[in-house]
Amino acid sequence: LDPLLTVSQPVRVTACTGIDALAHAIETAVTKKRTPLSAMYSHEAFRLCMGGLERVLRDPRDLDARAMMQLGAAFAGTGSECQSFALISDETTHQKMACGDPKAAARVAILDPLLTVSQPARVTACTGIDALAHAVETAVTRKRNPFSAMYSREAFQLCFGALERVLHDPRDLDARCRMQLGAAFAGTAIENSMLGAAHSAANPLTARYGIVHGQAVGLMLPRVVEFNARDPEAHDRYLELALLAGLEDVSGLIGELETLLDAAGMRTGLAEFGVKAAALPHLAADAAQQWTATFNPRPVAAEDFQQLYREALGL
Repeated sequence: LDPLLTVSQPVRVTACTGIDALAHAIETAVTKKRTPLSAMYSHEAFRLCMGGLERVLRDPRDLDARAMMQLGAAFAGTGSECQSFALISDETTHQKMACGDPKAAARVAILDPLLTVSQPARVTACTGIDALAHAVETAVTRKRNPFSAMYSREAFQLCFGALERVLHDPRDLDARCRMQLGAAFAGTAIENSMLGAAHSAANPLTARYGIVHGQAVGLMLPRVVEFNARDPEAHDRYLELALLAGLEDVSGLIGELETLLDAAGMRTGLAEFGVKAAALPHLAADAAQQWTATFNPRPVAAEDFQQLYREALGL
């Protein structure tokens, strides 16, 4: 899609094609064949066209508005099944390293919720919290863009609404379907946006104390959201997620994340895993070296990570 190619088109063409694109978004949102996947594209197309159409009619050379209209009219659309990255761990230090190559991306991802019904509740909880964290973190990173944001929002809505259901009733296939699709969409968001400080802080906890990744991320996520929300732009992005969940503010979002951790049996302090205050400088130094820290919306240094760990330790 190249908005430059549309700048020279007559105003009448811009108007007619723009209204048509907006109509496509509205009508596809309510058809009998509507699905969660089509609805995601309908919602995002509507948001883009509503925001871009009047601007481009007033100023035909507004390239940002033209790009919004093009995306809205012709969007093409991870869980690891949707990513081109793999993780390996150092055998000695247990530190994680990302290896990426576009050729590693699968052409087709097959999601079958029936395959997840028999997994242990602990696996459901850890992977579910991780998927939700992917949606939350990708929504605010420095690499965030309209394409990744679409997947972040939809992944958050799917996972936020389904996670507690599937924890209470492991045989709820609709909830498991939503979790699988949400995890895949969150993975797509990672592919296009990356992660942030919650994952940076979680990896040393896994490497040094063997805390399962999903729980380590969950323990740190509320603290990181609170830290990042001091940045006005990140605050607004978190607020958008909060509103999608029917919450009033970012504090409500943090509270609901902690409620989900309770439901998953994960709202514990770092002390329960043997973490001592004396270890925090070492954990913080490791966290500050994580690749994902560079994408966090707020600059996050070792001293910041040390404070985040102190809060998670209850100090």
